Formats: sequence, C-alpha cells, structure tokens
Amino acid sequence: MPDHADEDSNFDSEDVRKVAPDVIRGVIEEIEKRAMTAGTVTRDGLEAMINGYLENSALYQLVLTLKNSPTPGIQQEETLTGDAAVTTTSLWGSHIWGGRLHHVPQDFAFPNSCSQIAWQYWMYGDRQKWYPPLRNLSRDDMLSTNMRNRLSDLRNLMQLVEKRAEEQRKWIANPSIEQANEMFEQKCCCCCWSHPTSTVSAASSTSPVEGDHEYPLYQMLVIFGRPGAGKTTIANQVVERLLLLQQQQQRTDGHHNNNNNNNNNNNNAVLGLDLDVCVSQELRDKFSKGLYPTLQERLTFATQACDYVQREIETALEQQQQTQPTTTSQVSDQDSTTNTTVASSFPMLSVIVSFSFVNTDLRDTYRLKFPYAEWILIDTPPEEATQRIQQRQGHFYKAQQQQHEQQQQQQQQQQQQQQHPETTKGGTDKIDNDNSEWEFAPVTFDHIILNGNDSIESNVDQIVQRVLDVKLEPWGREKKR
Repeated sequence: MPDHADEDSNFDSEDVRKVAPDVIRGVIEEIEKRAMTAGTVTRDGLEAMINGYLENSALYQLVLTLKNSPTPGIQQEETLTGDAAVTTTSLWGSHIWGGRLHHVPQDFAFPNSCSQIAWQYWMYGDRQKWYPPLRNLSRDDMLSTNMRNRLSDLRNLMQLVEKRAEEQRKWIANPSIEQANEMFEQKCCCCCWSHPTSTVSAASSTSPVEGDHEYPLYQMLVIFGRPGAGKTTIANQVVERLLLLQQQQQRTDGHHNNNNNNNNNNNNAVLGLDLDVCVSQELRDKFSKGLYPTLQERLTFATQACDYVQREIETALEQQQQTQPTTTSQVSDQDSTTNTTVASSFPMLSVIVSFSFVNTDLRDTYRLKFPYAEWILIDTPPEEATQRIQQRQGHFYKAQQQQHEQQQQQQQQQQQQQQHPETTKGGTDKIDNDNSEWEFAPVTFDHIILNGNDSIESNVDQIVQRVLDVKLEPWGREKKR
C-alpha cells in the first residue's frame, strides 16, 4: 500500500471529527426550533430566549456597571425659569441592596445637625457621598421602619419651609448650596414669615429699614430652659421691672405722656407671654399620664403657639399706634449714609416669651417664625430642676418628670440585670428612644446663658439691662453686631 494512502486516511478521520460537533449542534438547534414552533418549551430553548432578550436590552451591562463601578448615576431635570427651560444635571449614586436599586446605601443615616444643615441636605444632597437631595427619597429607600419614620418626620418639618418659599415665590426647585442657604436664612426666615413691619415713608413710619431688609418694630427675648429651671418666674419679674421703669420714664418725660396720662395702662411697650397657655387640655392629659406628644402633635402646638404670639404682638402694636402721637423726627445711623424717619415717641415693643422648648423641632419651628428673637437659656442643673418640679403643685409637667425618672430607673435596672444583650437589645433601644424625647436637647444656635443657680434678682437685672441696651439703638444697628 502506498505511503500517501495512510496520510489520506488520517485527513479523512480528522475532517469527520471536526464536522461532527457542527452537525450535532445544528441538529440540536433544529430540534429546539421545531419544539418551540410546536409549542413545546424546553429548558435550553427558554434559557437561550431569555438571555437573548436580556442582551438586547443591555440589562446585563447596566447591572454590571452599577455593581462594579463607583461612577454615579446621572439624572437630568428640566426646570422652568421665567420663560426659558433650564436643564440641570445632578450626579448621585445608585446603590443595589435588598435586590433593588436605591438612591442611598444600606447604611445611610440622616444628618444629626441643626435645621439649616438639614435643609441643605434636603435641597442639595451630599455630592461627596453621591446622595441626592433628601426630598427625592422615598420610603423604599429606607432600610428599617425607624428610618422611614425619620424620613416622614423630616419631610413634615421641611415642608413648612417649602410652603413659605412657594407662597412668597422664592422657591428654587434645584438650587445650589448658596441658593439653598439664601432661601433658608433670608427669603424664608426674614421675608416669608409675617412681621408687623411696613415700609418707611416720608410722612410717617412704623418700622426702621436698613438697606433691603426690614426689621420688626419689636424686640423679642425668649427665656427658655428645662422644666424647673425658673424661667417663668424670671420672665414675670422682667416684665414687671420693665413696666415699672416705663411708668417712671413716662412721669419724668412729658412728651411720652402728651396729656394721655389716663392711657398708661394701654400704652405699655412691654408684652409678656407664657406659652404654657397654648398647651391644650389633650396634651395636658397626656402629660399627666406620662405620655409625650408625638412629633406631629409638637409641630401643631408650635404652629399654634407662633400664631398666638403673632396675634398678641399685632394687638399690642395697634394699641401703641392708637395712643401715641404722630410727630416724627430724623434718626441718623452712624453706620449708614441714609436717614430713617421714625415716630419719635413710638417706643420699641419688648416681647418677653417664656417656655421650656425642650425639643429641637419646637425651637426650629419657632425660630423660623421669629428669626430675630434672642434666646436666653436659664441653665439649671437637672437635679435642681427636678427638685423644683417636685415642689410644684398641680403643674402639668410634674407627672411627666416623675414618669421620666421611673423610666430611667427601669433602664438602670435592666442594664444591671442584663446578661444577654443580644436577646433584649430591642427593649433597651425603646427606652432610650422614649427618654430622648423627655430630655432637654442641647442648644445648637447662638444664645445667652444665665446660671439658673444664681439669684432671681441677678438674672432679672441682666435681662432687663439687655432689653434697655437694645432699646437705646435702632433695631438694624443692633442686629449688625
């Protein structure tokens, strides 16, 4: 047999082996096609069909990009500015956990800060961490029920600012961080909330104006502190002292009286307000049972208290206008080249407000309504304040103070008896959450601190002197310091 015959035989065998897989694959594909056509679904056919659809939709590539790349997602939003549409591009991350896409990671936590910082996160987000504006988050983005409740609480608080901005047409849908701060500090706080002010005219005036800012025709001091600090007693004596000083001044200064000696009682430039009168009977009943109001109940109370203060101020100013003469004089501000025409015998109204303001949300709501108020903290140690509360008769806060002490004792007992923290962690957390609402929250904004252990007379003297110092100068100059 010739040598080349063996070589030809080997070539034929190799060709058969190469062709065999292709033939088998083709036969299988044909069988699968005929099965699908006949309505018979096979595993291989179904898998191939699904994979084909996924590849055509590019879903594999999208999931792979989101999972393996830290590149933030891109969203374009179109905002109407005047007659023109402005498209802004916002960058934030997309996070996969729980089998779904979310705006924030699984370990996301809300910022623990003041209301202005919360407003910045609400409107602008956190670009360093690729967090979107928090107002874009939904309940599905929150990991736990507690986080969903916190998002709801934050939304309720921030919507108060949004509402005021929209009412005054100062709302910016996609602001920069500077615009967000401007909305909060100037537009929402200084302009959106109604103050008893009016523009200065050449004929008469009821409020000094400096530049583009109007200042209210009253100064407000908020005397606050934990229950039992002694703030109400101090506030009452401050009002009495100021009224006495005013009466003495009216007797010695003829143009203040202007032959209206019989109207002294209606011509007071001092208004004392204790916000305890705004506490409804329903809340008092809850306090007596040791139940603390919910956030929504606190916000409702704060709004009603602000409305009460506003009405009392407007009534007091109207009484002043009815009893004061209309002669005017020029008041020159040394720091400004403009002169302001004000009523020479129109004294600035001093509003002295007293309340505990235990929670941050109460303070934030009130500060939004009255941004020019000056806050004075009567700093009394908790032990001394508790002792004073116990000595009171019939005050609605007494029961909740006792309930708070009972909860603290229960917490200490549980901590001492606890041997397996992992089995009772939920119960301890619940007590901590309950106690946190009863405790006096730290003050994070500018305020004056007076020692609650000092004598009442000493603290009254300091507050009265503060009131008199402000009344000696135009309101705008005082605010520039």
